[in-house]
Amino acid sequence: MTEHTTDNTIVFVKTKKAYVKAEKVTITKPKESPKRTDIKNPLTTEQKDRLKYLLNEWVITSNLAKKPINFGGAWNKLFVQGLDGSVNALAQIEQYEFDICAKYIKRQIMIIESTSKTDLTRYKSDWRQKHIGTIHDKSQKQGITDEKRRAFMLAEWGKDSLTLLTDDELRECYQYAKRPNPSWIPVQREPQGIQQLREKSFYLLLNKLAEQAKAVNCIFDRNSISLTKDYILSMLFEQDKTLWIGTDKNMIEPATFNRFLTTAKMCKFKAGRR
Repeated sequence: MTEHTTDNTIVFVKTKKAYVKAEKVTITKPKESPKRTDIKNPLTTEQKDRLKYLLNEWVITSNLAKKPINFGGAWNKLFVQGLDGSVNALAQIEQYEFDICAKYIKRQIMIIESTSKTDLTRYKSDWRQKHIGTIHDKSQKQGITDEKRRAFMLAEWGKDSLTLLTDDELRECYQYAKRPNPSWIPVQREPQGIQQLREKSFYLLLNKLAEQAKAVNCIFDRNSISLTKDYILSMLFEQDKTLWIGTDKNMIEPATFNRFLTTAKMCKFKAGRR
């Protein structure tokens, strides 16, 4: 009702309320800008899948414990608390931060399990049985004998029974079994400490190359090496064969050398040069 005043006469006008009906209202929230744009070594597909798997377990465990957290909230906690707010998306996480993320999520799961009064033991038991059953089924379909699978497990975790694996080990074995064509052949592991010894050898070679360049009034740029990776590897092999030899008594494979370079982060090769 509205009031109008004309001269000294007061007039009241009664009106009906008006309503506006909308079929659908969409509120668009501006997409948050990436907090990290320079990603040198992003997570591998396997590492991303592992974190998604762990985060899913975190959400499921929280729901079973009646302390629910949704996926968005879980990712946000990981980014803000686990990585000190340095990222706001999975694609921004570096490979060296993978262990930090995995440990953070496992710790959150452990906290829920240790403080919960609900029966999570049954859930864990069902979870393990499901994974063990899947591994057996996948192995049979792939024609993998129990002996071959046990040999693989002994080499990987030092255990010949699925029931002896920890949750993390069982998860790794489960993910391996689900690959399109797993070989079940143990990966040749580098001796412990070999990375550090190779880094020292590599550092000596880089210094040697820098001194040689200086002798002829040139500059050796470690951030843009013009020599090929194959040539650098051959020089390292000649410098110290015992450090750069593979299991077949020959020079280590290029893929192994690439893994070494990724971990060492001591130099950069020009784009497009192997």
